[in-house]
Amino acid sequence: MLSFNSAWAQYVKVTNGETVSWIEIEGTINGTNIEIYKSTWESAIDSNTKGSIDLNEVWSQNGGSGTHYQVTSIGNYAFINCTGLTSVVIPSSVTSIGENAFFGCSGLTSIEIPNSVTRIEKSAFYGCSGLISVTIGNSVTTIGQGAFADCTGLTSVGIPNSVTTIGNGAFSDCSSLTSVIIPSSVTNIEQYAFSGCNLIEVEIHTKGIGKWFSGIQSIQKITIGEEVTSIGYQAFQNCSGLTYVTIGKNVTNIEQYAFSGCILKEVEINAKTIGKWFNGIQSIQKIIIGEEVISIGREAFSGCSGLISIDIPNSVTNIGYQAFRGCSGLTSVTIGKNVTNIEQYAFSDCSGLKKVIVKDIAAWCNISFSDNPLSYAHHLYSDENTEITNLIIPSSVTSIANSAFEGCRSLTSVTFGNRVTSIGNYAFQGCSGLTSIDFPNRLTSIGKNAFQNCSDLTSLSIPISVTSIGNSAFYGCTKLESVYSEITNVFSIDAFEEGCDAILYVPYGTKLKYIQTSGWNVFNDIIEMDPAIMNTSLLLSCNSKGSITINGTTVFTNKIGGVDILEDAENTIVFTPKANCKLEQVSFNGFDITTSVENNTLKAVIPAKSQMVVTFTNEAGDMNNDGKIDISDVVVLVNMILGQ
Repeated sequence: MLSFNSAWAQYVKVTNGETVSWIEIEGTINGTNIEIYKSTWESAIDSNTKGSIDLNEVWSQNGGSGTHYQVTSIGNYAFINCTGLTSVVIPSSVTSIGENAFFGCSGLTSIEIPNSVTRIEKSAFYGCSGLISVTIGNSVTTIGQGAFADCTGLTSVGIPNSVTTIGNGAFSDCSSLTSVIIPSSVTNIEQYAFSGCNLIEVEIHTKGIGKWFSGIQSIQKITIGEEVTSIGYQAFQNCSGLTYVTIGKNVTNIEQYAFSGCILKEVEINAKTIGKWFNGIQSIQKIIIGEEVISIGREAFSGCSGLISIDIPNSVTNIGYQAFRGCSGLTSVTIGKNVTNIEQYAFSDCSGLKKVIVKDIAAWCNISFSDNPLSYAHHLYSDENTEITNLIIPSSVTSIANSAFEGCRSLTSVTFGNRVTSIGNYAFQGCSGLTSIDFPNRLTSIGKNAFQNCSDLTSLSIPISVTSIGNSAFYGCTKLESVYSEITNVFSIDAFEEGCDAILYVPYGTKLKYIQTSGWNVFNDIIEMDPAIMNTSLLLSCNSKGSITINGTTVFTNKIGGVDILEDAENTIVFTPKANCKLEQVSFNGFDITTSVENNTLKAVIPAKSQMVVTFTNEAGDMNNDGKIDISDVVVLVNMILGQ
């Protein structure tokens, strides 16, 4: 059927208050279909018309009679500058709204665009300053350039999940628009789409976020939905009013400067792995880490000096390298029970840190510390934190990293887990309050300067397992009175200063070796623990968590020295741990014979001039020695950290 301009007038129903009238409307007719249209910059009706127009009611004759026309399209400029229109009813037969269709219709207060419409063209509602709300049908795919620009009264707009493109300046200068939700279907938001809006809250569900809201200073809160995987370069740059951000669980990448120039106060993150996204934003005071988070990555919050506290949930297993470095305002940290790895310098320069809460004491005692075990500890227990006095290193730890506890001046005692084999360079340098050291019997190396300037240290025992001691390891330990060395395969060292006044006690038959070996001969007085002189035949070492009874009479506890035995005959040795401790290991002449001990009792024939090393240890996690592992043990650990 041919299309042609009507040779007679069509009429549309207008309601103004209680008055109903019919006015002429022009358009292109195709059978009983009509496209409302006249010509460029002219309205299809009298522009002085006042009231509400119902486009369901278009007829060939005045009064609503004759042929009924179905409106299929609202063409370009159809109602341009019809300032008296208060509302327009758009029928479900309409599939498109043309350019400038309602341009300047400042009297419109609301508009409902039906599901049949697929496109809203350029400047369709430009300058509709009285428009308060818009409902957009769920078939619209494109909101054109400037479609709702300068709609200064618009307070809300629902963008359906069908929209893929929001054009250049589509909502520009909608100064009353305070919130918007961007659905997951949107793939492109063009430049200045929301410029000049006073947006306060934005919710985004698109897969990727471009530079769509950059520079909108009014925005205070942004919610990044679960559909989002990436936030682009400078996405929210210079949104200076932005204080709160929620990051969805599927975000894997936030590009450089995404939040630069923002004054963020609170951030909630649910992404599985947190990247270096908020590094250096000093304004952040609170970070909420969601239960979806598994890993806090490298330098994630480094330099966030305004951060006050952090609660690391049970879902997190890893805290990355320098993750909280330089968070000088951080005063408390809560560590979830499933954290198994804390990387180097994770809490470096957290000078205000006073309180550490561990949610599960058993998990804490089984923690491991990546390639540099306990390297975080110097910073968690820093020299500014003067309350720290005691340190218990869990049994899972195998080495102490370089500088791990360097400068912890208030530290007075250290208990090593029995699996520690090496102590790094400078590990305890400058711990001037340290008075006692209980080395584990598996220790093989002590690093250079490891205990330098531990000026209150009075005695120490070096187990037979040690094969290397670094230069200056015990320099500056001016109060040393006694050094017990179990080492029989003597090696050169430069660990003690020349003219050391401490007495060096060495195993039977090794004194000459010590005198002839560089570094040991600096001691003014070397005494051989001679079983013959002491009327004993067994050199025995025992730590402070238990005692040893031999043949029912000899009780030996917390020392190294000679004891009487029945030479070359069976001896009954009973190992008695202190309350809530246990026997950990028994070594005999360098061999582990722990499995030979039954019910804490060993019956053995012992040759003369033998050596036995016995280690007792706490029951795992029993911090308060009450025979149980419960919340009270957590309290003890926290108080220990706080020095209470």
